[in-house]
Amino acid sequence: GALGSGTRGNATMGRCLKLVLAIIGKAKLGGTESTTLGTPMKYGFCVAENEELLQKVNAEMGCNWAPLEPESSVTLISTTSGPHQVVDFLTRSADGVINLLAHSLLSSYNYYAPFVNECVVFLSPEHLETLSSGGVRSKEELARRLWKRCNQLYVSSAFVEVLKSQLPRFPILAIIIGNLLRLIGSLSNLFGFGGLGKILPKFNSPSSFRIVVTGGEAGKFSSFCPGFGVGKPGMPTYALSKAVSRRVNNPMTQEDVQKRFNYLEGKI
Repeated sequence: GALGSGTRGNATMGRCLKLVLAIIGKAKLGGTESTTLGTPMKYGFCVAENEELLQKVNAEMGCNWAPLEPESSVTLISTTSGPHQVVDFLTRSADGVINLLAHSLLSSYNYYAPFVNECVVFLSPEHLETLSSGGVRSKEELARRLWKRCNQLYVSSAFVEVLKSQLPRFPILAIIIGNLLRLIGSLSNLFGFGGLGKILPKFNSPSSFRIVVTGGEAGKFSSFCPGFGVGKPGMPTYALSKAVSRRVNNPMTQEDVQKRFNYLEGKI
């Protein structure tokens, strides 16, 4: 699998980054590095995008599925939870894939939390093919449609819980206002406005999604990893984590990497 199953390169890169965080960044469990459960992702969660597949789909279907940055080697570093797997046995259309992904994405952070700042979406090749065949032409278009669909679904489940947490002494009032907002949002959906996305969206904006195409050719299994930031700019929980992209100058070829490993093994 693309997300790694003991791959040596993944573990080597992940371990290197972890050592940098511990030695240079002074990350220490129970101190500067706070975690309740922890995750093995901190050790070796590294993945490459399938740029060859993107080029093939673009050529055959007239799409514009661009990699993280065309004609360059780019590293995206993001602090996330997950991965949350989306298992698909039924969808046959682009709308079906978007609807399935959006329903699953509602669980990011928790099902009632709005303004989730970031989420990395790992899109499988089969889902990419279904989306492209159904008229989705780019990552940007997919992000816009996911954002809108998440907002449409969000109004039906979250407003009451959000208001009850903000008005603990007035639960009846919270239920009344929450259901009123749910009604307004549902009517907005009915007339094509996309819920109350501009007022209380599930994710801050379409740019909250970082879409990476990867995985094996067979199997409709996509995945997503929400970040830890939630809220609007100015809130203390905003941008608790933020993805960073950097271009890698003069990246090593596979042959260069193998030579380096052989050299290091000879030194041990």
